[in-house]
Amino acid sequence: MAQTREQSEVLIVAIVDDDDAFRRSITRLLRSFGFKVHEYESAQKFLDSDVCFSSDCLIVDLRMPETDGLQLVKQLLEMKLRIPTIFVSGDVREGDRERARELGGSLFEKPFEADSLHKAIEGAINSSK
Repeated sequence: MAQTREQSEVLIVAIVDDDDAFRRSITRLLRSFGFKVHEYESAQKFLDSDVCFSSDCLIVDLRMPETDGLQLVKQLLEMKLRIPTIFVSGDVREGDRERARELGGSLFEKPFEADSLHKAIEGAINSSK
């Protein structure tokens, strides 16, 4: 079960990924863990939402058209929003892990184990407190 901010509040995880099948799959998985999940097909749609101000964790695709995951997190930081972030990618390249770490995130290569993602989300949220 997802940890809570307070007893009555469920943690919010935002997923930003242009792959519809991945988003739906991860949404179902995270809801089964007890998280409240909001999904977005682009960085801009996430930025246009109010969820960017209330998310406890962000799972974002490293490589997307228009604005990629790294650019999104940089924009959030410019807005003074520090959301614990987990980058995901099916195409991890040299230097990607370092760039993710420089922005305070971790990087998971698709496909990955459900339990590993769950632990990473809770770890990211707990380390941000």
